[in-house]
Amino acid sequence: MSLGWQPKIDDIFLSYGQDWIFERTNKSGTLNAGTEIWVEWPNGTHWDGVIIGDTVSWKVEAQDADLIPSGTKYTIRVRYPDGGGVDHTNFNWYEGLARRRGV
Repeated sequence: MSLGWQPKIDDIFLSYGQDWIFERTNKSGTLNAGTEIWVEWPNGTHWDGVIIGDTVSWKVEAQDADLIPSGTKYTIRVRYPDGGGVDHTNFNWYEGLARRRGV
């Protein structure tokens, strides 16, 4: 048994010349107001997710997605406010690699 949060492991599949469109729904319901979720790449690039209710979605234009080489590590990070204060909880939701179709 492990203690602490373990991120889910999955790969992001990208295709040259195509937008990356993806969404994930929170099975527990609506995400807290002020929650931020983004894909983070080692070169500092962030793809910010758009949160509506219980769903976060991304639409990354091909010109931006095409800059990520196959095999590049990524992390989807989550930051949500704790109660009404200034504290936040931060954790890695997903980790994995970029994979290129046909490469």
